[in-house]
Amino acid sequence: APLKEDLVQVGKVKVLLSQHIGAPATPIVSVGDTVKKGQLIGEPKDGLSVAIHCSIDGVVQKVSDKEVVVKGK
Repeated sequence: APLKEDLVQVGKVKVLLSQHIGAPATPIVSVGDTVKKGQLIGEPKDGLSVAIHCSIDGVVQKVSDKEVVVKGK
């Protein structure tokens, strides 16, 4: 199938802090924080873990040990 390269506008994203079999990242943002696309929102833990970055510009609506929810602008 042909590849479509259209940009899709989203209103809200749920970014999971666990992206693989390793330890989930530690959230470093709080509810109400303004974040930018590409900004670090989860620091990797010691051992097998990865840094997590936001995929959109927006405001943090929810932070838990499993996810960060961001509402787009």
